[in-house]
Amino acid sequence: MQLNRKTPVSFRNSLRKAFIEKNRLEELVIQECPKLEVETLLGFIFGHNEPSIRLFTSFGFEKWAHLPEVAELDGIKRDLLILGKKI
Repeated sequence: MQLNRKTPVSFRNSLRKAFIEKNRLEELVIQECPKLEVETLLGFIFGHNEPSIRLFTSFGFEKWAHLPEVAELDGIKRDLLILGKKI
């Protein structure tokens, strides 16, 4: 999720506070999904970003796709993983 000026201030503040406690963040995002008519959450994570992969899997996300060497970062070809969760 990307925060920008269009994101309501109250929601941005709630997200910032929730980052302190991962379970609270998960609860907050999942609680907001029905209000926003969101049924599926996706995470696009580079394959070498193990901390993010662990974080998303701890939230119940599963690997839905593996795109090998689809990006080049600093001269290194990188895989992209798509992690998903049905709400």
